[in-house]
Amino acid sequence: MLHELQNNQSYFFAFFAFSVVWVGVFMYWGKRKVDSLFLGIEKAEEIFREKQASGYSKKSIITRIGGARNALDVIVTDAELCIKGIFFPISVIGLFYDLTIRIKLNEINEVTLKGKEVEIAFRKNKGARSIVLQLKNPDIFIHAIKG
Repeated sequence: MLHELQNNQSYFFAFFAFSVVWVGVFMYWGKRKVDSLFLGIEKAEEIFREKQASGYSKKSIITRIGGARNALDVIVTDAELCIKGIFFPISVIGLFYDLTIRIKLNEINEVTLKGKEVEIAFRKNKGARSIVLQLKNPDIFIHAIKG
């Protein structure tokens, strides 16, 4: 029976079609979620913006391992810190690695500088969390966060 399944190409094409549809639905859902999360951010006044930043979340072991390298867009406005991927698929994947996020500045508890790494401790609906960013201009970023 296993030999019949291996030789039957229709099973391969059915699996392939299912995979393509599943990935398409996942990306569509993610795009809608990311768009709604960052609605209006382009119109806001940017105090600081750095593209191609790196970072990871300290939410869990998985998020620490699954960081982003030179793929994050970090935006500070007068009221918020926004972190998202530079490209659409990175933003969608970032939802699961806690790297696609919008944080109000009054939710930030602490900002710590260690070399070019900045650790941001904040509170959200699910409790206290922390994100580490590697930035080219960490001093300017901290000044923008602290106002």
